[in-house]
Amino acid sequence: MTGRTLYVGHAVTKVGKGGRIKIPQAFGAVLSKNGGQLRLLIGRSPTDNCWVCYDAGLRTLDVDQCRALIYPRDFESAESLSDLDRSILGSLFVLDVSLGYSIKLPKALAGSFFEGEQLVFVSLGYAFEIWDIDDLLKSTQIHKNLADLVQAEKTLRH
Repeated sequence: MTGRTLYVGHAVTKVGKGGRIKIPQAFGAVLSKNGGQLRLLIGRSPTDNCWVCYDAGLRTLDVDQCRALIYPRDFESAESLSDLDRSILGSLFVLDVSLGYSIKLPKALAGSFFEGEQLVFVSLGYAFEIWDIDDLLKSTQIHKNLADLVQAEKTLRH
């Protein structure tokens, strides 16, 4: 993974018509640098109420490697792997990103988000998470400084 640009910071955006989400410019620029191909691998986080996204720079990985990236703790023990495999395969999607840095959610994901809803993109280094703003603020995993920043941005947008 050397030579890759990292995602840094956070950004607030809204869900558009038909489940379209605009990827913030800073995240879109990293996506372009890392992949060339504008594609995202997106999967539901097993531990938090969010979606985890990896860019096309990881396109050479096979499905098992991608699953292990999104679900690292679950892949440390193989005891329930067959049940886990079924649930993971049902929640992994590859999405094409438009040149304006937006994605159209498939029907299986669109039910998680509502038009006009505020979302927060949070960097994870080589990946990023997409959170509903209220879920992020309620999360026990969130860093206090990020919660304060997001709360201030939420207040400004209303």
